[in-house]
Amino acid sequence: MDLSAHAVPLPRLAGGERPLRPDRGGYTVTMREDENTAAVLRFLACLPRQGIRLHLGWGSFRNLDIMAARRSDYAVLCDINLHQFRVWRAVRHAIVGAANADQFLTGVVRRLPRRPPLRQFVQDPHFWLAAEWDRAESWLYRGAPERYAHIRRCFLERRIRHVCLNLIAPPVSFRSLATKLAAHARIGPWHLDTIYVSNIPFMLQRPRGFFDEPLPAGVQHPRDVSGRILANLSALPWQAAWVITAEHAASHSRPEDRQWRTELYRAEAYRRLCLAGEADCVQGAGQMAVDLPA
Repeated sequence: MDLSAHAVPLPRLAGGERPLRPDRGGYTVTMREDENTAAVLRFLACLPRQGIRLHLGWGSFRNLDIMAARRSDYAVLCDINLHQFRVWRAVRHAIVGAANADQFLTGVVRRLPRRPPLRQFVQDPHFWLAAEWDRAESWLYRGAPERYAHIRRCFLERRIRHVCLNLIAPPVSFRSLATKLAAHARIGPWHLDTIYVSNIPFMLQRPRGFFDEPLPAGVQHPRDVSGRILANLSALPWQAAWVITAEHAASHSRPEDRQWRTELYRAEAYRRLCLAGEADCVQGAGQMAVDLPA
């Protein structure tokens, strides 16, 4: 469906939480997630595009890669890190006046937070973002300017909303999100097309959260994380969605140099993965991921 056929902004979606102001961790723009990523994005780009497609995701720019591949009509991007919301504000401000990816890169780098710094071993955002120009599946790839144009249009038309929402928040928060989206009938009969959980399921396999915050009520042990994620996603109409994760380590990852593998699941397969309740997700890739050609 052509995006212009239903040019209606997504409503503001207030989250039930206040963002954290962590000194630890900083923020991200790109993930150290490259194994299998190109195959997943190519596969998503080739799938039929039906109806009004909504993307739901956590983390940073991988969400925009997925949106560009699927030509998502709307997106809800979630986080609990105040500094990550500052990144999205910088993106929104820079993209308004940037007709192409080159102009965007120049504009966004000077708007990104300086303190705390980028959470990468090279703390220069330009270093990471410039590499996206040459990555063939990136939304910023210079060889596919239509991807950048699509993402820019989504921002300009307010089709992207940002919500402070923990992936393991109490399920009532996800039921509230589903209710708010369902009530906004003006955008038409939308469906949840893609969900990106980044590496968050792995990062939460610890007694406290990634930013050393207490785990939410009902999550008393790291093994509770998978059950809470499943309960939350099940509060949404996700049965037909594709779930993209980076919760397993890449084959070349090392403890001192953690890198991640992109995996793609149908909702039912990801549900079974959550039910398996892997205590240590880093030990190996999920056995129920979609098998993609290299």
